[in-house]
Amino acid sequence: TTLLKDADGATLAQIDSAAEEEDYPFNFGTGLIQLIPRWIPLLLGIGSVLGAVAMITMTAWLSHVQVHNEIFVIFTTLVYGIAGSVCISILRSSLQRKDLSLALACLRAVMANFKAERFAKARRRKLRLFFIAWLFLICTQIVSHGLQWYLLDYQHGDGFTPVHDMVFKVLGCIAVLCVASGSGLILSVAYVQSGFISGLDAAIDCWCNHMLTFPDFELGVQSWANMEALLKSVARELGKIFVLIHTFSSVGLIYLLANCTTYLFRMDELLVVPTVAEGLAALPLFFLFSLSMWLFGTAAALTEKCNMIPSLVNKISSQETMSQDKAFLVNFIQNSNAGFFVGNVKLTQETFVKQLILVCGLLSGLLGTLSRIRI
Repeated sequence: TTLLKDADGATLAQIDSAAEEEDYPFNFGTGLIQLIPRWIPLLLGIGSVLGAVAMITMTAWLSHVQVHNEIFVIFTTLVYGIAGSVCISILRSSLQRKDLSLALACLRAVMANFKAERFAKARRRKLRLFFIAWLFLICTQIVSHGLQWYLLDYQHGDGFTPVHDMVFKVLGCIAVLCVASGSGLILSVAYVQSGFISGLDAAIDCWCNHMLTFPDFELGVQSWANMEALLKSVARELGKIFVLIHTFSSVGLIYLLANCTTYLFRMDELLVVPTVAEGLAALPLFFLFSLSMWLFGTAAALTEKCNMIPSLVNKISSQETMSQDKAFLVNFIQNSNAGFFVGNVKLTQETFVKQLILVCGLLSGLLGTLSRIRI
């Protein structure tokens, strides 16, 4: 493994030396990461843990008061606070490593000469969508806490004093702040990851376009080796973040399904306002899982494009009827097993479909159970 990493690094250095020190405008979202102060992830991680502990203490203190969304609020605060701080810290350290820096320089050089305007428009459109999703998520949490405060105003017990009310609302504001900050960091990381994947996708398109225009199969072997090194270097550095986001999102989904079931069991009747408060409080967990599956799908699509390259090369016309150079290039690409790897696992559309089948099975089982309980 070490020898392969060294070989990939040497190949990337060779590519980068061909594009000497030009200031390319594409940074694939890494400039956004550099704008985030270093103290924010640390403060978010510590604040989310302390906030969750304070909310647990508050819930135990006011055990006689029914708080409908508190369980989801505590869990989402922890998940988003820890996930956001850890993911952004790992991405910062990865961007400082030589392999990813060289890969970024190579991708910027490619994008400066291919699909530049189209790629920039797509990135701006994706950034707007991420920002809208972030604002929507924050609004749902504000509404969820507002509904809970509205319910508490009509459920004050004998031991619920104005001091309790103030502490409860302050902790709610801290929870909203932690989820907003954590989701912002996670979306920033996802934006950078999708930028690298889109850049790799465009680089493969550039390679195919060059081969179709100038079918030099001998040169194609060397250029595909460079492309393979680019793919492996990016995947090796971003793979840890993929695993982290997928782990947190899977744990969140399991927790969401389990608590939905227990909520329906413990409620004698489904009231509209409490149910909406619970649903909005649980929405960040489903949002995180959807984001993870979207990243998984984009990486799997990149792998599928790599798998289609041999058939494309095989269809390129050549002067010789049986071109040995073309046959060698086709075999070389097939044997390279190029794609997006996380560790030693190759992300393909087959694994993506298996994930969807598993999720759909869990959701259908939950809906079947709930329908037998409530109908």
